[in-house]
Amino acid sequence: MSHRISNSKSNSRARWPRIGSILTRLKLRFKSGIKSLQSKHEAKIADKSGLSISSRREDLSDLYEHFELYVEVLCDAAQFGASRKLAAQFDKEASFLAEHYPKVQNYLSAYLRPLPDDAQKCFEASGKCGDLIESMIAYDNLQHFLETDDGYMISRITRARAAFMLYAENLRQAK
Repeated sequence: MSHRISNSKSNSRARWPRIGSILTRLKLRFKSGIKSLQSKHEAKIADKSGLSISSRREDLSDLYEHFELYVEVLCDAAQFGASRKLAAQFDKEASFLAEHYPKVQNYLSAYLRPLPDDAQKCFEASGKCGDLIESMIAYDNLQHFLETDDGYMISRITRARAAFMLYAENLRQAK
């Protein structure tokens, strides 16, 4: 009888490596299945929007680059006043942002931290309600911006940058 007990112990020990191996394979299959589902989901999103993840990254990168140039113009103008050169740069960057922001807006808006003042500021500047980014680019010209600056532009810039970074991180993780 002692032989049976010791024999059954050795059989159970021999089975554990097989069970561990089976569990490891199941775990790998499960992870593979999850990745496959994520890829299919991303493909559906890309089909609906017409934009791939890499295309959305490019659009965001271009927009952010011009946003930073726009911010630089705003900061220079606030410090030194509106010169012709700054006014021309303002017009160039504002028109680029106005043209290209709609491509990114649906995605980026999930990361904006809107305040009622954003829509009000946009309405005062352009006669239309808008989000945080639209409130920053709603001005007709640089002089109009400087005359109506309410002192909260740094807060708007900071919140917009945070939204850009959060969306960029989301796209990095999407791979």
